[in-house]
Amino acid sequence: MAAHPDWYKLVQELRKSAENFLSVDNSAALLKCRKSMEVIQISLFFEMNGEMPSSFIPFEKMMSKKGIGDKIPKSVKIDFSTVNEWGNYGCHWQVDGEPHDKQVKNALSTLDSLISWRFEEESTNLPSKTPANSSKSTKQNIITITNVGNMKKIFNKKYNVNDLFNYISVIDKNLKTKPKGSKKLASKVVSNPKNNQGVQNRDYGTIHLLMRAVELSGGKGNNWANLSEVGLKIKSLDPDFKVKNTGHSRLELLFRKHKQIFDMKFKNINDKKVVFVKIKESTDS
Repeated sequence: MAAHPDWYKLVQELRKSAENFLSVDNSAALLKCRKSMEVIQISLFFEMNGEMPSSFIPFEKMMSKKGIGDKIPKSVKIDFSTVNEWGNYGCHWQVDGEPHDKQVKNALSTLDSLISWRFEEESTNLPSKTPANSSKSTKQNIITITNVGNMKKIFNKKYNVNDLFNYISVIDKNLKTKPKGSKKLASKVVSNPKNNQGVQNRDYGTIHLLMRAVELSGGKGNNWANLSEVGLKIKSLDPDFKVKNTGHSRLELLFRKHKQIFDMKFKNINDKKVVFVKIKESTDS
C-alpha cells in the first residue's frame, strides 16, 4: 500500500486556518472548511482503495456508491453535504451580502462533527484491514453514554442544537453496531419502545437532515426560513429523500411532527398560505 500523509494533521491545519479567517475573511473561512472536509473524503478513499485518486473527483461522484458513499452513515453524509454547501456559498457572490460569522461557526461546527466521526470513532466507520483498537471502542462507548444523556434534555424541551447533531451522528451507528450496554440506554430515550431499530434509525436521520436544511436556509435564532426553500435544500443535501417515506404526505406535516425541535408560523401572501420554520432556541441556561 502506498504511503499516505498524516490525515488528521492536514484536516486540523485546514480547520485551524478556517477559524483564523473567521471575521477577517468569512468567504475564505468557508472554503477552508470545505477543503478540510475534502481531505477527510480523500482519507476514506485511500483507506478503502489503498491508493490516492488518480485525478480530482467531484463531490457528487465521491459521495456516490462508486466512491465512498456506500460506507458512510446517512447522517454523516448530511454533514459532508452541509460543509460542501457552505463552501459553495463562500465561493460565489451572494445577493444577500458576504457570509457572516454565524454561518462560518455553523460550518465549523459541522466540520467538527465530521472530524469527530472520522478520527475519534473511526474504528466503527469502515472495515479496517488491521484489528480495531480496543481503546477506541471504549472511547466510542463513552461518547454514546454522554450523548444519550444529552438526548434526555432534548425530549424534555431543554436541548442544545449541537447536542442533537452530535447525538444523531453517534446513534445512527449505535443502532446498527449495538455496542455493549447501548441498547438499554437507547430504550430510555426512544418515546415508542415498540419501534424497531430501523424505524428509530430512520427517524433520527430525518431529524438531522431537517435541522441541517433549516440551518442552511437561515432558520435559526430570530430568523425564519421559507419552507419551500428548506425543501429545496433538503433535496440538495439528500437527493434520495422523499417525504412520503416518512409516513407524511407533505413536508409541513413532517415538521409538525417534530414540534419539540422546530417552530412554525404561517403568513398569507397573495391569498396563499406560506409556511415558515426555524429551529427552536435552546432553553439551557
